[in-house]
Amino acid sequence: MKTPAFWYVVSDWRSFVLALPAWLYGLVTAKRMALKPRFQSRIPVICVGNFTAGGAGKTPAAMAIAKILVKMGKTPVFLTRGFGGSLTGPIEVNRSRHKASEVGDEALLLVNIARTIVAQDRVAGARLAETLNADCIVMDDGLQNPHLFKDLRCVVVDGDAGWGNGYCVPAGPLRAPLAVQWRHTDLLIIVGEGAMVESLLMQAATEGVPVLGTKLVPDLEILNKANTWVAYAGLGMPEKFFRFLKLHGFTLASSQAFGDHHIYRDEDAQLLVSMSKKSDAQLVTTAKDAVKLTGSPALDALGKKSCVLRVELKVAGGDTLLENRLAKLFESANNTGPCH
Repeated sequence: MKTPAFWYVVSDWRSFVLALPAWLYGLVTAKRMALKPRFQSRIPVICVGNFTAGGAGKTPAAMAIAKILVKMGKTPVFLTRGFGGSLTGPIEVNRSRHKASEVGDEALLLVNIARTIVAQDRVAGARLAETLNADCIVMDDGLQNPHLFKDLRCVVVDGDAGWGNGYCVPAGPLRAPLAVQWRHTDLLIIVGEGAMVESLLMQAATEGVPVLGTKLVPDLEILNKANTWVAYAGLGMPEKFFRFLKLHGFTLASSQAFGDHHIYRDEDAQLLVSMSKKSDAQLVTTAKDAVKLTGSPALDALGKKSCVLRVELKVAGGDTLLENRLAKLFESANNTGPCH
C-alpha cells in the first residue's frame, strides 16, 4: 500500500475517526515490544528499524552499515523478513536463482553487499546466520519484533517527514507510541535535511539518544541520457522519490506511483511504456523496483527501457562516528561474550 497522505497532516478528521483502533494497535505493539527476547545470538545483532510504517530509508541505512563493517574487516550477514516474497525461510538468498516474488525486493538489493538470509522467524534466521562464518548480523527492520535480542538498535527517520501526525496505525504512521519506542533506541539515524530535523534533534537530546546525520547521494550518471523523464516507483512514499528526482535536476513529464513492494505485471509494463512513448521521455525508477522487472517479455522489455537511479546513504562528516560505535559493540562482545 501507499502511505496515506493524511498520516502526515496535523488535525485531519480521518485521524480522529481512527483514534480508537490506533490506540488499540499501539497498545498491542507496545506490549509485544515489552516481551523478553527468547534468543540471544552468540554474534552481535545490529537492528536497523524505524518507528513508522512506510519508507524511511532502512534498507540504504542497513547497506551503509554493512559496508562500514566490511571496511572494518568484519563479515556481516543480512537478516530480513523478505516482505512481499513467498518463501518463509530461513533460507540464504541466491541472486542468480531467487526472484523478488520469492524473497522480496529488498533481499535482492542486500545480497549485493553481503550474504543475506530471508526468514519470517527472526530467531531461525539468526541461527542460520551463525552457521555462515559471520561475525555479526545486520537486521533490516524488526525493531518491534521482540523474539531476537538486539545488541545495537538503530532507528532511521526521514528528516522531512519525521514521525508524521503522532498517531499509531491506522490513524497515523507510528507502529507504537513514541515514548515506548524511544526506550528501544540506541542510535537515531536522520536521513536528509528537512523541516523536522530540529525537532528530531531536540527529542533525541531529551531521550539521551545519540544522533547520526546522513543523506542519500544519487549516482547522476544517467542524467545526461535524456531531457525529460517518466518516473515510476512502488514505495511507501513514492512521491518522495519523484521530489528527489526533481531536486537533482530531472525534468518529469509524468510520474506513476504504485504501492510499497508492488509486484509489477504486464499491464503495468504496457502502461509505463505507453506513457514514455506519449511524452517522448525516458523511463526512470528505483533500484528496489528494477529487481522486479523480470519474468515475462513485457517486464523484461520494461527493465531494458528503464534507467535506474541508484542512491547511497552517506554519513555526514564521514564514517568515523559510526565506526567508533560499531567498534565499541565488538569490543563489548569480545570482553563479555554475547553482548549485555
